[in-house]
Amino acid sequence: MTGTDDVAILLPPEGWRVPITFLAVLLALAGTGLLSARLGQSRMLPAVVRLVGGGALAMAVTYGIGQLLGTTAF
Repeated sequence: MTGTDDVAILLPPEGWRVPITFLAVLLALAGTGLLSARLGQSRMLPAVVRLVGGGALAMAVTYGIGQLLGTTAF
């Protein structure tokens, strides 16, 4: 069984793979934030913002380091 990220990386044309995967991961993080807030009986917005914001920052830093080192495909 393939996950959303596998489909996001395999199906789009080569130039679109990184941006579509980035968005797929952010959607998955938003869903995780919603679920964790619901299970923890806490407010949903802070949980979603924390996960999506942290995940986006981590991916951007990782991508930036890859660009500096010349190891990204995009």
